[in-house]
Amino acid sequence: MLATALLALLLWPSLRARGQATLWPAAALALLPLAVAPFGAELVELLLGKERAVEAVTEGLLLAAALRALLERRWLLALVAVLLFGEEVDYGQQWLHFATPEALAWTPSRVASFNFHNMGWPDPLWRLLPLAALAAMSWPRAAGRLGLPPGPARTWLAVLALLAGTVLANGVVDGRVADEAMELAAVALVCAAWRGGHEPRVA
Repeated sequence: MLATALLALLLWPSLRARGQATLWPAAALALLPLAVAPFGAELVELLLGKERAVEAVTEGLLLAAALRALLERRWLLALVAVLLFGEEVDYGQQWLHFATPEALAWTPSRVASFNFHNMGWPDPLWRLLPLAALAAMSWPRAAGRLGLPPGPARTWLAVLALLAGTVLANGVVDGRVADEAMELAAVALVCAAWRGGHEPRVA
């Protein structure tokens, strides 16, 4: 996770000029389960299981996004990135191993973790936040008013590709596995759009 965050911060400036071309590889991450599924369930679990490689990369990108947003004084984006990072790492429970409060100990997903997105209704909201940020980033005026980094004009096309890939993956592999790939793709797409953006013009 820390290695991913450091690498993302180091590469961000050098990749900024590539613009829209970086969006498509990010969106294609939603198809990752389909790429690894033919190699067996063990590899799928190793890459896409709870607290495995894909989740660690997602956490690293969120941490990098939070730090970059703070450096650029994009306070709303920093707050969202910190909250999403907290949800991904169960607010430190996976490191500190503290007990889950009884109110959160049973959830519809049967994951007794200290987070809110496994409780049922917050889960769609968790997934919509990165996509909502992408929608605002593709509209310079909205990006400027919300303090978000503007992205390439056709960011929404990459969002549609991400959603199509998620639907396809859900139809072939376990939904939990597809969700992990979708989370990574959404966060990576925010980072890709951020790299390619220009300063907003607010009329």
